[in-house]
Amino acid sequence: MYYGAYNDETTLIDEIRKLDDYVYLGVGTTEVEGGGRSEPGHFMLLGPTDEWVGVDQPAPQTEP
Repeated sequence: MYYGAYNDETTLIDEIRKLDDYVYLGVGTTEVEGGGRSEPGHFMLLGPTDEWVGVDQPAPQTEP
């Protein structure tokens, strides 16, 4: 997810993958000087999730 789309002051991008029920692995990076990306930071999310809160149907993707 690119957080800059929601907050101009952050360059955080993360990705989360489901490993098993209630176990998710994530990695995140931020922009560094010169336009590159930082070393990835890894994290784990554990536990059940709540019901989905957000748009019911995502907007259709447009091709570039």
